[in-house]
Amino acid sequence: MKFFSKINFKIILLLGFIILLIGTILSVNFIPVSTSNMTYEEKKILLNEFAINLKLGRQLQFISLLFFIVGIYLKIKRK
Repeated sequence: MKFFSKINFKIILLLGFIILLIGTILSVNFIPVSTSNMTYEEKKILLNEFAINLKLGRQLQFISLLFFIVGIYLKIKRK
């Protein structure tokens, strides 16, 4: 646990934010399509097809959430 005590709170939040941005860019569908008459399954297929890498993007978004939780935990622990 000595490793976590030396880590700066701002660095953890910055890393979490950068990972969140990368994950969001990877999971966004860049091709504009009207989805008003589509079912949920068709929308899901369309998102998987035209996103850069949806699975990796979602995983990076989850990892960034873990970074934010660890950062907040360290901030509360130091007070």
